[in-house]
Amino acid sequence: MGDGRQQGKVLYPIEQLLWTGILMHATKLGARRQIKFQFDTPQCHQTLKRWLGFDDIAHGDTLNNCFMQAELACLEPIPGKMVGELIRSKAIDQFRLMGYYILIATDGTGVLSFDTQHCPDCLHVTQHGKTTWYHPVLEAKLVTRNGLALSVATEFIENTDPSDSKQDCELKAFYRLAPKIKAAFPRLPVCLLLDGLYAAAPVFKICQDFDWKFIITLKDKDLKSVNEEFLALREQMPENQKRHRRGEHNEIQQLSTWVSDIEYKTRETKNAPSFFLNVLECTDTYPDSSHKRFRWVTNIELNRGTAHRVGNQGGRLRWKIENEGFNEQKNGGFELEHAFSTNTTSAKCFYILLQLACTLLQLMFKTNLMSEQCRRTLGGVRRLSARLLEAFRCHSLRTDEIHNALHHRKRVSFIFR
Repeated sequence: MGDGRQQGKVLYPIEQLLWTGILMHATKLGARRQIKFQFDTPQCHQTLKRWLGFDDIAHGDTLNNCFMQAELACLEPIPGKMVGELIRSKAIDQFRLMGYYILIATDGTGVLSFDTQHCPDCLHVTQHGKTTWYHPVLEAKLVTRNGLALSVATEFIENTDPSDSKQDCELKAFYRLAPKIKAAFPRLPVCLLLDGLYAAAPVFKICQDFDWKFIITLKDKDLKSVNEEFLALREQMPENQKRHRRGEHNEIQQLSTWVSDIEYKTRETKNAPSFFLNVLECTDTYPDSSHKRFRWVTNIELNRGTAHRVGNQGGRLRWKIENEGFNEQKNGGFELEHAFSTNTTSAKCFYILLQLACTLLQLMFKTNLMSEQCRRTLGGVRRLSARLLEAFRCHSLRTDEIHNALHHRKRVSFIFR
């Protein structure tokens, strides 16, 4: 990674500053000024010197000054490369949909907001006479049914083109993000999990061109012609129904109904291509006789053997990016919405380092690297950061302990809880 600083005046190499940023997020310090306050102990100095060769702990402002000049293009692909290693090593094969497709959920979220214009790239919205300037981001995360939500790629949503009369948005960002994912994983069998915003012809076309599958939430107001045809045909196809039970104790009765090959053609242009879509609806009936209904549009073939798997092991996992992803990063101590820097480039660097820290913590807690007894003692991944901080501050690792950890290979497997 390039370093834009004057090398003759550099005290801390950029590798050290990047690792310091990851440790700041992994231990949930919440602000860069806490680095000196929390890591400035003899035990922490000894551990970091033996482990990473740090002679001293850099101040948070040093990180900010360095990241302001960093080459973001070198840092952005790293989360995807980490996930790529997991895929290539077959570590997550057990979580593939129907044993084949890797599930990638894509969604946008707000990161920073200001009462005044922060930079020329800010988006803005006016409500009740008040204008808010904000920076959202579009994330693509690999999700699994045991609770993993690992960042694969990021696209920042910002107004970079002054000649554009409309603001940047989530859909425009997706059109930029999709080629990045395809370039990083050119032969990977991908299935995208998307919300109703993406139920549109351009998204279908991208998935068709990239040979991707998709499962998109279908709301009543979306794809009106597709919804109408599904409702008209589902009662006439009793063979396209299957009842089964799900839940921890099989207490939920589910009815899966599907209609295949519904033609959809956008009316925007005369020569627009047609897409043949499959619609799946799952209705859950709970012991108290209450009901919940879920509906998706997909290009995966639906039949009695695949319909409930597409819904339960595919479509329903889209919420992982909301819960284990954004909600955990905003409310679980990572302080995703905290302004670690007011400089745009530096703020993006801190954001990507936060994604790397989240990936490392999830891999620690969800694999056999941590004993079952330790996992029960912690109670959850949120407590892991506090224990890490306590360990760095109060315990000094010996050189032989570090050598054994780095050079003794161990088979890593995921747990399902």
